[in-house]
Amino acid sequence: MIDTSNLNILDKNSAQECSQGLWPPIFHKFRLKGIFVIRFFKNFCWRYVLVDKRLPVVDNQLVYAKCQEDEELWAPLIEKAYAKLVGCYQALTSGNIDEGLIDMTGYACEKRKIHDAKA
Repeated sequence: MIDTSNLNILDKNSAQECSQGLWPPIFHKFRLKGIFVIRFFKNFCWRYVLVDKRLPVVDNQLVYAKCQEDEELWAPLIEKAYAKLVGCYQALTSGNIDEGLIDMTGYACEKRKIHDAKA
């Protein structure tokens, strides 16, 4: 028999927030252990991807995405989570920016010309 006395039961308000896409409270505790949760909109539903803070480096330099400030790791962490979602880093080498924006935001994208190549 499973002891359910120590399980955290969500109240109605927390359950509603989770259903609206807000981070479930348990994910905040993961950060303290070096585990991060990134949310993507893939295949018409929100998917949570867990990644650790270990990133691919060569000669102590990040291999893929980098931020301008060395202390910032949000770009490589998002890239690592997206690579995990689609299968591997190599799967990220092609595609359009609008596909990535849809997966990150859940919103439809529209392409617009912002300048005329003839001008």
